Amino acid sequence: MTMRGAVTGCVVLVCLVAMLGERAEGHFSFFSPKEMREMKALQDKLERKDMEPRSEDGQFQDVTIQQLPEDDGGTPGKTVEISVRLTAKQLEHVAPVLEEIIHEMVDQAEKKAK
Repeated sequence: MTMRGAVTGCVVLVCLVAMLGERAEGHFSFFSPKEMREMKALQDKLERKDMEPRSEDGQFQDVTIQQLPEDDGGTPGKTVEISVRLTAKQLEHVAPVLEEIIHEMVDQAEKKAK
């Protein structure tokens, strides 16, 4: 191979690499499309699994809140029951807020009773 052929080959190679880089917008994948699909499916599966609430022992703690009826034209004696299923970890995060809401409801009920 002559010097002229080697230089021409290198220039053609550099042009091809530049065209591929431009076409790929600087992104070269190290994985095949099949491997990318498999990784995406695995990632989706793990995300769905993370969204399912579980406690350490698999048991839920049931929390029930009963709301007293308001005297604003509502039917007396009627209660509203809200049931929420929380794991122990979720309950740790939510407990202070629930306590605050319950205290506010009790305070409002006491003010209306006076």
